[in-house]
Amino acid sequence: MARRMRSFTSAANKGKAGEVFFNNMMASGAKNRKKREKEKAQKARALARHQKIEEKEKEKEQKRLQRAREKAKREQQKLNEKVGKYYKRLELEFEKRGMLLIDKVAFRIIHKAIDSSISISQLNKYFIDGEEDNIKIETVAAVIFEYIVSFIKAGSIDDYLLDHPAYKPLCFHLVDKNYPSIEEMLSDDETKKFMAAVTEREDHLESRIEANNEISEFISKLIDDLLMLPEDFLAINEMIEADKGMSITVESIKETKEYSDGVKNKEALVKKVDAQYSGLINTPAGTA
Repeated sequence: MARRMRSFTSAANKGKAGEVFFNNMMASGAKNRKKREKEKAQKARALARHQKIEEKEKEKEQKRLQRAREKAKREQQKLNEKVGKYYKRLELEFEKRGMLLIDKVAFRIIHKAIDSSISISQLNKYFIDGEEDNIKIETVAAVIFEYIVSFIKAGSIDDYLLDHPAYKPLCFHLVDKNYPSIEEMLSDDETKKFMAAVTEREDHLESRIEANNEISEFISKLIDDLLMLPEDFLAINEMIEADKGMSITVESIKETKEYSDGVKNKEALVKKVDAQYSGLINTPAGTA
């Protein structure tokens, strides 16, 4: 049975002030304890309701995401099937013309056709008829590009494309050959000759990685320490770029006239500025 509060003024409690005090203190403690327990229970129920709501929302979001994933999967499957139909039609049309079909060309045509709502039966009209020569050039260029990339170790792909004197002749040669497969294209003697030159250059550049890194550090120091005037630094930089990492070293740069003149020009400018500044400092006030 719960302890009840007792009155100090009650006749029954006369002369029992101490007993009443301790009784009331214990009763008050019990009351406060019940209040705290009630509040704790209320908070627990509120937290449980909140967690239940969160769980429902989380479950709802998971279901929404699952539906979205399933929808995206269905749409992707549908698109893949559509692309597959376009691809088969392109294979047939290219085969009829004795042309090699590669994925890069096929997917370029397919994506553009789908984006433009062009049907399979209209592929010839919009993408093949009259474009045979351009497609052959595109095909050869794409195959050779990927082949060159597989040989690069330290150089740049740009060094072997339009800037290379043998690149265009090789592409036109392969277009004229009109090989039915990539394997035959890459086995051509002219292709082998070109790739041998690529391999030789890449091996050389790989052996010069340390020297070229030293040049990069040297150039950075020239810039950071302002050792040259901009126009003189430009001359050095053009010399390095023209070499393309093939033979120049830090030592050979320092031996060039461009470098020595650049250093002298900077020193001369510094002396001139120092002299002018010194003259201004030493000029008596009012005589300038």
